[in-house]
Order: sequence, then structure tokens, then C-alpha cells
Amino acid sequence: MPTGAFRLRIVDATTVNRPGTHGTDFRIHVGMNLTSAQIDHVEITDAKGGETLNRFTFVPGDLVLADRGYAHRNGLESVARAGANFIVRTNWQNLPLESPDGSPFDILSALRSLGEAEAGDFAVQFRGPTGKSFPARLVATRRSEPAAAKTRKDATYESKKKGRLVDARTLESAGFFYVLTNVPTEQLAATQVLELYRFRWQIEMNFKDLKSVLDLNNIPAKDPALARSWLYAKLLGAFLIDDLTSRYVSFSPWGYKIQGPTDLDLEASSHSP
Repeated sequence: MPTGAFRLRIVDATTVNRPGTHGTDFRIHVGMNLTSAQIDHVEITDAKGGETLNRFTFVPGDLVLADRGYAHRNGLESVARAGANFIVRTNWQNLPLESPDGSPFDILSALRSLGEAEAGDFAVQFRGPTGKSFPARLVATRRSEPAAAKTRKDATYESKKKGRLVDARTLESAGFFYVLTNVPTEQLAATQVLELYRFRWQIEMNFKDLKSVLDLNNIPAKDPALARSWLYAKLLGAFLIDDLTSRYVSFSPWGYKIQGPTDLDLEASSHSP
């Protein structure tokens, strides 16, 4: 199935700290144009600078991949209003979804209907902060048991760290992998949506390289202004290296190959970064 021409973009953020401090000192927000293998957005904020799609500029033809930290109504509305598309991971509680008729959409009930090793595709809509509704699709698949067990373990650990019991619905939803997209079905089948989302892990691997190989977390300056200058210089060098190596990572967060069409036909867009 042809997918048309998309400029595939990935956005994410990572945190860094100055020596001797605890918590978050800086948050680095990065946008990557995966179609051209170029970084097209870098912004350094303090700890209050949250993850939001509103930080980035999108145009028609863009298809942005983002983790669930970006699954907020205002950011998704800004992408839709720009005429762009998104594939964003979400969860069962943070982003209220509706059925096309406006009634509440029960994510867990929809997930329970999925068979083994198949991609589910559910028509939904979400309402932005302005109250306007936007059509979308919830695309989901069951995780393999090892992948589900790891997700449940991580969720339990995070809840204990925050001093509360893990919600039973969180443990149930850990058995599934699901994303929200506004790409029409005729452009991307459900299996293609899930395969495309795998590319988001490229930016995660870049962050790991920055911290482990290029020692991004070891900021040799305590003054905030000097620390920012050091970070920007370090990032510039890192992105030049990444541009030369152009490494790609293949990773399946649901743990197995899904049955169905997965061929993708992404063409480079003429948009400038």
C-alpha cells in the first residue's frame, strides 16, 4: 500500500545535570528529520521546560513520531491545525478519547478485543483545548509475554518509587502497545503505523550515545550561562558526528513481527528544516 510523501520527523527530550546537583538542571529538546537524517530543532531549557509538540514547527507533509510524554491535547491540536500528521504513543488515562459519535471511548475494552499478533485499528476523536474535535485512530497490538512482563515490572517500580500502588488498569494495558495517529487509513495501514513508530527509537539511541560516549552529563561549569554554552558546543559536535555516521536502529517495542503489510514508501520532502 503506498503511503504517499511524508517528511518523517522525530521529537524527544532528555535531561542533564551539573556536577553535585540532584534532579534536573537542563532539558534538551531535539527534533530530527529522519527523511534527510538531519537535526532540525535544538532547544535547551531549565527543568520547567516541559515536553510539548508546541515547541516545534510543523507544515503539511510532516509526520511526527513522539513518545507518550507528548500525548497532550494542545500539542496534538497544534499539529493537526498545521495540516501535519502525528503518530504518538499514549496511555489509557492521560488523553481522553471519544468515539466518532462523541461518546466516551473505552481504550481497555477495545484492547481486549484484539487477537494474537494482529494490529487493531479503532476510529476515535479527541478534543483540543478549544473544544474542537479532531478525527484520529487508535492503532494497537498485543505485546509478547516477555515484553508485557517487562512493562508491568517497570510500571510497578515507578509506582513504588512514587509511594503508591500501581493501578490494575495500568498492569492490564501493559499487555498492549498502542499509538494515536491522525493519518487516514488509506494512507497508512495499521501495521504500517506500528512499523513507522519503531523509527522513534533512533533518537533515544542518540541520547544514550550523548551521555555514555560523549559524556554529556559531565558538565564542567556550575554557572548556568556557561553550562548552556558548553552544552550547545557539545551538541554541535555530536550532531556533526551523527550526520557523518547516519546510523539507524531497528527495534520492535511489542516484541515480535506483526502479520500484515509493512512496506513503506516514504519520499523525501522539499521542505527545508
